[in-house]
Amino acid sequence: MQLPNVEEMSAAEKKWFAHSIAGMVVADGRTDQSEMNFLKEAINFLDDKEEVSKIMNVIKEGKTPEMSSLEIDPKQAFLMLKYLAQLMVADANLATKEISFFLLSGRLLGFNNEILTKFWKSARALLEKDLPQGIIETPNLKAKVCLTKVDETGFSFRMNKAMMPNVKIRLKVCKPFQADHPLEGDDAYWDVVTCKMSKQYPVKFDEGRYMVRATFEQKLADFHGILQIIHPENYAVVSDGGFFKTNKNSLLGSYVGCYVCDNPRIKFFVLHSKSMITVPNIFGVSSFIRSVGKLDFCDFNLI
Repeated sequence: MQLPNVEEMSAAEKKWFAHSIAGMVVADGRTDQSEMNFLKEAINFLDDKEEVSKIMNVIKEGKTPEMSSLEIDPKQAFLMLKYLAQLMVADANLATKEISFFLLSGRLLGFNNEILTKFWKSARALLEKDLPQGIIETPNLKAKVCLTKVDETGFSFRMNKAMMPNVKIRLKVCKPFQADHPLEGDDAYWDVVTCKMSKQYPVKFDEGRYMVRATFEQKLADFHGILQIIHPENYAVVSDGGFFKTNKNSLLGSYVGCYVCDNPRIKFFVLHSKSMITVPNIFGVSSFIRSVGKLDFCDFNLI
């Protein structure tokens, strides 16, 4: 993500932009490490140390700052809004509170609801293009959806209309796309897993759309494709070099090929799912405290 040209901004404009970045970072109630990188950029272009201190207090308290309207060059305002839209999904999640803060910031810059809606929906589309996909079927509909919040109990997805309460759902998870050997027909999907709709609610700021939660009604197996989403480290695709033994049993090591230098034996490390106990620091960024069970402790942030 490229910052707008902050060198051309006035002190007031820099202050407003920095506070808007800090507000977006804390808007969803948690602070991700990926978002903190953008905050560092915001601090770097501030000249006033007192303003830097205020920004850090915003992060520490976890409350969005009070914002006022800003008169600024339309092109610069557009670039600022584009930056905030990308920041919304930097942590691979899009919360209602983030959308709400984005809409507030956009209105203060003078944009109307139509433009702002296009912005945040574009950000959502950017996020969802990398999410797992699936085909859901009920007695009355069949649709391709993005699968979110996937765990051992179920998954969530968005629909353009409400579903019948407790309706039975058949889910076919799409297999990963392979450019060299594209899969067709039934081969493009994992086996069907039986589910049931457990709850749904209207999507705020997106009229006519509903977020649906479905629960699995059968034991999950490898051929359903769900476990691959939940525990990708257990299904890593490696080069012919295969796996190698790591110094810590909490890490899975494999050799992967580099498409830049053609080296087929680049060491790749993955931390086993749920192997470490973490707690957030005062900024909301998780720190690794100790391992689970008899696994070796590994501070994955330092790898």
